[in-house]
Amino acid sequence: LKVLGTTDYDMLLKFFDFMIDKDIGGLLGYIDEIDKMGKNMSVFVKELSKHARNLLITLSCKEPNTILNLPEEEFEKFKEQAQRCDEKRLISYLQTFASAENELRYTLSPRLLLETLSLSAMLGQSSEETKKKLQIITVSGSNSAKNIWGKVVLYLKERKFVALHVACGDITDVKIEGEALVVRVKEGMIYDMLCEGKREIESALRWQGLSLSLKIEQIEEKTDPADEDIAKLTSSLGDYLKIYGGE
Repeated sequence: LKVLGTTDYDMLLKFFDFMIDKDIGGLLGYIDEIDKMGKNMSVFVKELSKHARNLLITLSCKEPNTILNLPEEEFEKFKEQAQRCDEKRLISYLQTFASAENELRYTLSPRLLLETLSLSAMLGQSSEETKKKLQIITVSGSNSAKNIWGKVVLYLKERKFVALHVACGDITDVKIEGEALVVRVKEGMIYDMLCEGKREIESALRWQGLSLSLKIEQIEEKTDPADEDIAKLTSSLGDYLKIYGGE
């Protein structure tokens, strides 16, 4: 179980020991150690969620090991750790880590996200407070808007929204303002298609674990003064030819 991307029981038990003891320095140091080991953070958070569930089963069920099916030596370790918690705290750990699995796939800083998650769970913050922290981390970074939009395009392709996928594929003017993803396009067919497909695009944002709304802005096409002069000259020349062309 100690290969890259997987986690052994002792690592999970040690991680939860820091959380139960509310040892912030110890926990942050251990996350640094895990990061340097090359662990896949998405897999690790999933394992933390599973560990919280296993502790909850250990604490709450009459015959927990008939469900967990752990070696006796490992089960004793689980039992000892579970007795240091209460059900409310374990449920909070479970909800925090389980709700973050999707966000972790798209964050630009998995380690920072894991630190925020763990500290939020340790300090007993609500799931909504934790999600707000996740939202800030997930959308931070200079390239995050383009990354998010790229995943929107992928979502539309996978779900066979062919025309909307093609229309969105060439859009590059995207940014994040507050709680909105702002997309700027020229007036015309693409703008109309985005407006009609707004619900599908916002579904793609929720699929990424984001609570961003979609804001579509029109870019006014600026006419080059030289082009205007040429157009006027062409029009005048046309009028002249109509009047004098027969002579």
